[in-house]
Amino acid sequence: MPNTKNRIRIGADVGGTFTDVVLDVGGKLTTAKVPTDVVKPEQGILNGVAIVLEKAGIAAEQIDSFIHGTTLATNALIERKGAKTALITTEGFRDSLEIAYENRFDQYDLMINKPLQLVPHKLRFMVPKRMNVRRQVLRELDVTAARLVADHIIKLNIESVAFGLLHSYANADHEQKIRDILLGHTKLESTVRYLGIEVADALAIIISVIGTLASLTYRFITGSSLSSGEIPEPLRS
Repeated sequence: MPNTKNRIRIGADVGGTFTDVVLDVGGKLTTAKVPTDVVKPEQGILNGVAIVLEKAGIAAEQIDSFIHGTTLATNALIERKGAKTALITTEGFRDSLEIAYENRFDQYDLMINKPLQLVPHKLRFMVPKRMNVRRQVLRELDVTAARLVADHIIKLNIESVAFGLLHSYANADHEQKIRDILLGHTKLESTVRYLGIEVADALAIIISVIGTLASLTYRFITGSSLSSGEIPEPLRS
């Protein structure tokens, strides 16, 4: 096992109210708790890191590893404060979210109330097309219908789009064509979340709903800094 006794590590946990940062220098811990910036969550991390580095007299370049965690995504899902998301799916599968695996918390309760879906029925759109598991196109994508869906999404001020097309894991051609149609609309150019692979509808939706938060984290990792506009190399690895 690698020797971590003398390694310098920083851990950051971004919560809905506070951001906690811990600096570990050979087992000696230095901590900071700062308010979370809900608009720019990465700023709370940077503020906390600056505090612990100053307290310990450590330079950012000396850090060996950086560990980041957050409950913002979980909070956004629970509080339903994520991006306004639409789902595009194969014709005939609009209600697959409700049907799911047909599981019920109580299988004998026919009147059970299931949790509300992250994407309501009115924001789910179907496109005529069909792909089979062998990558074969059984029905070509109706491009005209896809363009109408894109027009409707613009009118509804959708912030993020999830794809859940049947068997797109085997052949993503139809997903890519719909993505290109959506990106062809200037107002949607920066909001479309295209996964490139098929995942369960629910997972695709979750990724789309919290996609803005994920992009904030990516921005922090790749483009923010304590001072100069660029994260030191040790924090990138």
